[in-house]
Amino acid sequence: MNKSKLEKEKQLELEVKLFMYILHLKEEKNKRYSIKECEKNIAYVFDNYEEFKCYFISFGFLNIDEDLLEICTMKTTKKGKIIALKWLCDYVIRKHNQNNLSIDNLIEELKKVEKIEQEEKNYNQPLIPSGGTTDWLTNCHERNYRTCGYTEHLISVIKISADSRIEISDFTQPGSNGEDEEFFTSITFYKKELIKKSEISFAHIYDRSYSIYYPYRTGFNEKLLSKIGYALSGLINEARDLDNIKENQEKLWEIYNQQKQLIKLFIAGTNDKMAVEKIVGSTRKIFVDGKVREAWVKKDYLPYCECELYNNVEELKQNKVLKK
Repeated sequence: MNKSKLEKEKQLELEVKLFMYILHLKEEKNKRYSIKECEKNIAYVFDNYEEFKCYFISFGFLNIDEDLLEICTMKTTKKGKIIALKWLCDYVIRKHNQNNLSIDNLIEELKKVEKIEQEEKNYNQPLIPSGGTTDWLTNCHERNYRTCGYTEHLISVIKISADSRIEISDFTQPGSNGEDEEFFTSITFYKKELIKKSEISFAHIYDRSYSIYYPYRTGFNEKLLSKIGYALSGLINEARDLDNIKENQEKLWEIYNQQKQLIKLFIAGTNDKMAVEKIVGSTRKIFVDGKVREAWVKKDYLPYCECELYNNVEELKQNKVLKK
């Protein structure tokens, strides 16, 4: 095998590993049907479609419908490998062997199971987890940062509008044994702003960001994050659209307090749905149009991240001393 082909093989293999890493899946090498329930994150990796189909035939199916195989498939890679959840494959085989259901009935029953699973997952997911911090230095101290750099793994992007979004990322750092180890998880709110032409720069659009750091692999309720992101984006628009700062001090103070309440939710964490709805509900009349506006420091009360993610903690400490 030549070098370019070998490199391509490695990239295709990486596709499987990366997909399973992002979804926190564990591969089961021994592909055998079992009656006992297994963990929900156990997955099979089949080399191709034929092997995937033969798996079901070897455990009771005379033939299996393509629609049913499609439901059981989590991902098909560029090379044709198929990733499928073990519990889902076991469930299909068990129901087929017990009741000999028709394909259509089995698909309908499977959809009901998936709906229940999703509802349980949403119910158990905390609205906003605790353990967040906006301070990078605190994050480094609490997560045992080795000051040797870190790697970001983007988990999810929640689009709010054309000018704002939220990104969820896991970060790892080099471990003592040479392999990556867990570091922290972050949510970052991005808001575009217009920087006008000046004597030293051309007019351009800048992605302003604000991050909150959590323990590694913290889970988030993305539906709620979307609501909060919409509220934050709208509040910034409202502040930037005010014409006269001096005449609108009371309105600016109101916007500031609303933003402050939303940020506090991320720091403290909560499972009180009524408390969240009360805060988010107060901003529902705000319209987010996606238009990129010019940013004025005096108007933007959202406490944006003031410093970069420094690799060297001592450098960050010195920077803070100089600022003071």
